[in-house]
Amino acid sequence: PFVLRPVSLSTELTIAAEPPAENPNNQAAEQIVLKQIQLSAEQQKQEVTKGKYEGGLKVWECSKDLLKLMPYLEGVDWTKSSVLDLGCGHGLPGIAALQRGARVCFQDLNRDVLTDITSSNIVLNCCHDAAAHSHTEQSASDSSGRSCGDNVTQRVSLVCSTWADMLTLPPLQQQQFNVILSAESIYREEYYGDLKRVLLQCLAPGGKAYFAAKRYYFGLGGGTTVFANYINEDPECVGVLGVRVYRVFEDARSNTREVLEVVRL
Repeated sequence: PFVLRPVSLSTELTIAAEPPAENPNNQAAEQIVLKQIQLSAEQQKQEVTKGKYEGGLKVWECSKDLLKLMPYLEGVDWTKSSVLDLGCGHGLPGIAALQRGARVCFQDLNRDVLTDITSSNIVLNCCHDAAAHSHTEQSASDSSGRSCGDNVTQRVSLVCSTWADMLTLPPLQQQQFNVILSAESIYREEYYGDLKRVLLQCLAPGGKAYFAAKRYYFGLGGGTTVFANYINEDPECVGVLGVRVYRVFEDARSNTREVLEVVRL
C-alpha cells in the first residue's frame, strides 16, 4: 500500500513540454515542474545489477522525453484514465498522470525504490502542506504535517514484482489499463517476452502504451527499433497490437531517443 512518510530534502525538475509538430490548436508549450527526493550518496553510487537492481534510483533522460509529450498525447483524458507506470523508478511520468486526475499503478522490481523513492516523490508532488489547508474525511496525513486530499491515496497503488510475475498478483490479474507509460525499459531483448505478455493482458482494448527509450542500447541488444520489430513480427501480437514511432529526439550529443506508441487494436 501507498504510505505517507515525511520527506525532508528534495530537488526540483523543470521540463519544457513539446507540442506536436502538427499543432492545429496552437497549444502553448507547458512547463512541467516536479519535485524529486534527494538521494543519499550511497544511493547515487548504486550500480545496475541484472535481475536485482535495474536503475530505479536514477532519473533517466527518456523519462524526461515522456514527460515532454504527456500534455499532448492524442485521445487521452487523464481524469478518466487508469495508468500503469511500468518499471517506474522515481515514477515521474506516473506522478504527472496522477496530478492530472488519473488512477495510477506504479510497478518496480525493487521494494526499496517504491517505498523510499516513488512514494516520497508522490508525497512531494501530490500532497500539500496540511497547515495551509483544511482536512477532509478522505485526506491522509503524515507526521510532517503533509496531507493528500482529493482521494490521491485512493488513486495510487504500488506493485513490487518482476514483469514475469506481476501478472499473477491479485491486483493485476483482472485489471486493465487504458494508458501504460514506461521509460528506459526495453534495453534488454531477453525481457521482450515478459513485456509482450504484460501488454496483451494489461492493455485495455483501444488503450495505448508509450515506451520512451534509446534507438539502440549498444552491448545490451535492445532499443526502440528492435522492440518495434518484435511487436510487429510476434505471432501473438499480429492483429492485436500495433506499434509506431510517436516522436524522435535527437540532440547530436547522445544516442537517438524515441517514444514508441503501442495500441491495442
